[in-house]
Order: sequence, then C-alpha cells, then structure tokens
Amino acid sequence: MKCLADTRTFLPLRCVHFLWKEDKVAWIRASFGTNYVPILSGAISGSSRNITPDNWYSSVQLVDELRKHKLTYVGTVKKNKREIPGSFLPDRTGQEGSSFFDFKSNKTVVSYVPKKCKAVLLISSMHHTPKVDQYTG
Repeated sequence: MKCLADTRTFLPLRCVHFLWKEDKVAWIRASFGTNYVPILSGAISGSSRNITPDNWYSSVQLVDELRKHKLTYVGTVKKNKREIPGSFLPDRTGQEGSSFFDFKSNKTVVSYVPKKCKAVLLISSMHHTPKVDQYTG
C-alpha cells in the first residue's frame, strides 16, 4: 500500500493498494511514480501544495504531470533516469561541495557533489534560482 500523508498532521490523505500481479503491465509501460503519484495526489489537486517523495518515484514526466494539477515537486532523482544529462552524473573532476544547475521549462535539476566521485541529483518545480543555503547542510 502506498499513501500520501500530510507532513504537518502526519495523517494519511489517500492510500492506494498496489498489487504486483494486477499492476504488472503498468510497471512495464511507465514508472510507478508517473502512474500512482497523480492518483494519490488527487486529494490535494489544485491546492498549490508541494509533493516530496523519495527518488524511487521521481521523474521529469511526473513533475510535468503534477504541474497540470497545480502542485509543485521537490525530490531526489535516481542517476539511471534517461532524462538526466550525462554532465550531471558523478565524475572524478567534480569539486567537493559544488552544485551544478540546469533550468528548463519551470523545472530545476541540481547535481550536488557532497564527496569526490559522488553526486546527489535533485529536481524541483518549486525553486528557480541557483541559490544554495550556506547555513544548512
């Protein structure tokens, strides 16, 4: 079962049963996030709220779909996603503590390098400036 919960009250707003055998075709045709996050977020559609899941759900297509429902998205992205440019992936030349930003059609993708040869990828439809908060981290 997958649930959408409110971060202030910790109460579930909507839950969806996921049964592997019945939903196997959906897994093959599109990502789980693109199929199920819009269903889960239907309870808050049009509310201008933010969705923040883990990287298992994240994709550029999902961010675009949620924008249609007036919802923003902030989350990490797996490095193996097709839509992530190769320049965002970790390499030996990345300077520790550096960030690389890309802005496209109301989406921001960030590659943050916490350690040499490691990168954390983020996607946001909520943030549109190359600003990093120096006091958090």
